Amino acid sequence: MSVTKPRNKAVLFRVTEDEYNRLIHACSSGGARSLSDFARARLLYSTPAPAELSLAQAPSLAQVEEKLDELKSAVDQLTQHFGKA
Repeated sequence: MSVTKPRNKAVLFRVTEDEYNRLIHACSSGGARSLSDFARARLLYSTPAPAELSLAQAPSLAQVEEKLDELKSAVDQLTQHFGKA
């Protein structure tokens, strides 16, 4: 992807070692060229939350992970069911 405007501003935030490892894993499994590209894409180009939804109302990472685990379990059950058919 060609950059038409120079990127001359930096955004910095700190993460724990575990969070960093999760970011690196997500970056590599998502096919991003770099952690910067991955973070930029996730922050700027993902579907934005509705304007009236504040961060206080947004689900926590733990809640999202719990829902993903539930979905994974459901998909696993469907896979087993249809695999036996």
